[in-house]
Amino acid sequence: MVSSARTGLMALIIGSTHLMAQDPSPMNYRDAMRTFVGEISSRAKAHDPSFAVVIQNGQDLFTDNGEPSGTLRKDFLDSIDGLGREELFFGYEGNDDTPTHKAVTQRLIQMGRLARDAGLAVLVTDYASSPAHVSHSIKENLRWGFIPFVANQRELTSAPDLPLPFHSEDVEELKRAQNFLYLINPEDFSKRKTWLSFLKSQPHDLLIIDLEFNGSPLKNGEVHELKVKPGGGRRLTLAYLSIGEAEEYRDYWKKGWKGKHKPKWLKEANPQWPDNHIVDFWHSEWKAIVMDGPDSPLDRILRAGFDGVYLDLVDVYQVHESQGP
Repeated sequence: MVSSARTGLMALIIGSTHLMAQDPSPMNYRDAMRTFVGEISSRAKAHDPSFAVVIQNGQDLFTDNGEPSGTLRKDFLDSIDGLGREELFFGYEGNDDTPTHKAVTQRLIQMGRLARDAGLAVLVTDYASSPAHVSHSIKENLRWGFIPFVANQRELTSAPDLPLPFHSEDVEELKRAQNFLYLINPEDFSKRKTWLSFLKSQPHDLLIIDLEFNGSPLKNGEVHELKVKPGGGRRLTLAYLSIGEAEEYRDYWKKGWKGKHKPKWLKEANPQWPDNHIVDFWHSEWKAIVMDGPDSPLDRILRAGFDGVYLDLVDVYQVHESQGP
């Protein structure tokens, strides 16, 4: 099952055993992640200059010291098109339908404003179910110029009925979207056709979905059909891609990786999502799996005709930082 990152990542930072580096670690984990994202962006935009790259929960990479007052890393900001931020107002560290601490919210808003003012789209996913919290999340995100989605459960398997602004106009640029649907787990749909029909029926300006249904990648024609809203307007499609964890249910996963043939860059399982394993994201073998060759997830996403990619576990550098050199 595709995972939402935040809860499991924080559990790894707080409660995991010490991760002994088997390869030389980078001097600066954040620079290493900036480099990795930049390489993905360069590879994708060489194929399609309009291809959008969005990072989830990696806002601390925007400045040299990770603080709103720090010096902007314009080189990194220029390599991406958007920031996806979970739990801005509700659900921080897995506490769904609970307000995020005000100090955390204030800092994240500052980082979101840096992205917004740099011309990036800011997509916010809050986790709330009570009507008052849902309304508050949408109102506050729109007030700050952020694009809202409020998930009623952490697994991201459904499309909650939200009081969002919907329209039939064409949306051909990420930051022009007024709303989005984040539905990356199709496990509630028994048939591919039913899942695709459901997605087609949704009125959102932007769909964030997984490349695969039951292990089978979407075809270019299927993605093309998803780009039309029920009212006839054009919308955007982003494909989910985890770059900080290896997932056992992907084609690249080898059976022996949980035994004596475990790659040196593969670490322990995420306690919240046991099918996901943290990786040394800077390792050349892992990078090759993600973006090299026709069978890589990035290549498949490009061939399927998605408008962009939604990179999860970008903030896995925090785990490595917490473990020390």
